[in-house]
Amino acid sequence: MVAIETQTSPFVTLLGPTLLQKEPLPKDASHLIPDKATYRWKGVSCDGCSETIVGRRFTCKDDNFDLCHACLKDGFKLHPAHILAPVPIPDLPPRATVASVATDHALAGKYVLLYFSADWCGFCGPFLDLLIPYYHGMQARSGVDFEVVFVSSDHDEDSF
Repeated sequence: MVAIETQTSPFVTLLGPTLLQKEPLPKDASHLIPDKATYRWKGVSCDGCSETIVGRRFTCKDDNFDLCHACLKDGFKLHPAHILAPVPIPDLPPRATVASVATDHALAGKYVLLYFSADWCGFCGPFLDLLIPYYHGMQARSGVDFEVVFVSSDHDEDSF
């Protein structure tokens, strides 16, 4: 058994419904985009209240200083003579839970592409942009049973 991300991960969409979801891909993926008010900034805490920033984030362009929306009102007192600008919240799917998939049964008789990638890899993002349409093209071809298995080379689960 191999642990594979499931549910709303972008790689689940890439891995395909046959392998993990047992249903066709959704036509509208807008439900995968997190609510801006609940976006959690990984590794970024507010310099005003020391809490992890959730939702809107404001940062100083001159140095490493961040405030959450609640502490912004005290920005001039906390960080005088500096301009705090809003940081756009990225439109990324939320992290998914980990589930087990019996790969020998799920992949039996299929063409399988092993996709090795990592958050730190500069070439992986552009390659993924090419891999996604290729995957959809292979899925659209009748008689071709094709799956992509994502193998992370990240050093920790947070980077994955």
